[in-house]
Amino acid sequence: MSVEVATQVATPDGEHADSLDGRLYVTFELSGETMAMPIASVQEIVRPAAMAKVPMAPGHLLGVMALRGRMLPVSSTARILCSSEKAEDKDTRVIVLAQPDGNTYGLLVDRMTGVREILTNDIEPASGMNGNSKFVSGMAKLDNGKEQVVAMLLDAEALTQSESGGRVTKQKSGGGGDSGIQQEKSEQHVSVNDGEMRVIFGIGDEEYALGIKAVSEIISLNANIAKLPQASAEIEGVTTLRGRVLSLIHGRVLFGLDHTEVNSGTKALEIDAGGQRVGLIVDRVMAVARVPDDQIEPTPALLRQGRVGMMIDSICKFEGGRLVSNLNEKALISQEVVGEAIKQAEAQQREASQDDETDSSETATTEESMQWVVFTLNGEEYAAKGEQIREIVRVPEIVTVPQAPDFVEGAISLRGRILPVINLSRRFGEDGGEISSDAKIIVAEMQGVATGVLVDGVRAVMDISDSDQQAAPGIIAGKNGLITGLAGLENGKRIIMLLDLDRVLNAEEFKALQEVSEGEKAAV
Repeated sequence: MSVEVATQVATPDGEHADSLDGRLYVTFELSGETMAMPIASVQEIVRPAAMAKVPMAPGHLLGVMALRGRMLPVSSTARILCSSEKAEDKDTRVIVLAQPDGNTYGLLVDRMTGVREILTNDIEPASGMNGNSKFVSGMAKLDNGKEQVVAMLLDAEALTQSESGGRVTKQKSGGGGDSGIQQEKSEQHVSVNDGEMRVIFGIGDEEYALGIKAVSEIISLNANIAKLPQASAEIEGVTTLRGRVLSLIHGRVLFGLDHTEVNSGTKALEIDAGGQRVGLIVDRVMAVARVPDDQIEPTPALLRQGRVGMMIDSICKFEGGRLVSNLNEKALISQEVVGEAIKQAEAQQREASQDDETDSSETATTEESMQWVVFTLNGEEYAAKGEQIREIVRVPEIVTVPQAPDFVEGAISLRGRILPVINLSRRFGEDGGEISSDAKIIVAEMQGVATGVLVDGVRAVMDISDSDQQAAPGIIAGKNGLITGLAGLENGKRIIMLLDLDRVLNAEEFKALQEVSEGEKAAV
């Protein structure tokens, strides 16, 4: 459901509410009761839209929805007041409240009934409110034309600061409290030189790798690819990516293989070619992994022949005799067809800019951005900073650790090192469930220690610009500040929660995780 285009709440005469000294109230229904809130606290009233659920949040927080490019946390007023909840229908609305710190906050109500003037003399003290007295500033009798009803006057500030309503899911093992994440962090850090992180992908029967610094993003293509007349056979066409025109090179044709049809969902690597970008279509993306220097050998002279051979910089040797050709991004970018593709994209961008008086392409190239790894968990999208992540691997055999905390899935062996694995879903208080074939383990630097994080799937490695981000309000960030921000992409239709992996565990939980890690190493 899309957000209703709402107007600012105004008086019947169109006069601004502030001039009436708070005597005007917005009235609404909730669980069959009439309630009211000072209009001076209300910014606007909108229809509810699709919401992203927030982990480890108070039970009344329904999630986050997009409102004209901003992320709006929305709570169930019924849950805060411990009233019965009504299923959403065409009358359900979200009251948007402006807070002193500049953030906005949404309250879900059953139905709006109007705007009423309530005189101070008509307001009586609240009584019989039980545990809700802190949310109710008074009571007033209203004439609805047929009979008089008693309206509860709600305190907007108290509602937005509420921690009541419990949690939707129960906390596991030591949640809450001061995270203590900075305590003795320098002593915990273990510096390990594991080599460069690389994106490993397949074209035909062969596997290749590119340094992560050369890959701006791993993307899934849509069906909107425009063919270019008189372009080289390797150039598939152009597409748009967040307002930018991107030329696409078909990796199979570039590497001398037969052309295959490009469908919606086909993977491509966006490669940074000295400030300009081009998309390399690949058959599959297998992993994002850090390849140790001692597993890389020079390319034999026999293989350094032909177009592909000249692009192979070295050979990565993995366990079991698996060989991956490490591509030299400079040699790849220097290909004549890449230069042609970039020129085609620039021409398309100029043509698009002529139709648009604002040159959005210049803004996009100068805007600050950071690389994030986007993954899924329980149907929602999260992202962690690329600098915190060492590699992304398929789920190997996980050894169960007896008497470990509930959030520990077990331990894995990765290139001779024993790593504990956190089940992030259980850490967030959800059921762990079955490990699917799409599941991945993100090996991350958590408080300076390499740790595996089990997630449902990894969706992309992508740049998220500063303009697409906003700081997470306190109710979303949580006590440990786990969620540092929210990213709204695709005009707010896609909401990604930005995590700080250092804050996933508090001090007590991290100590328990270290004990698991040390115990497993001793067992080996």
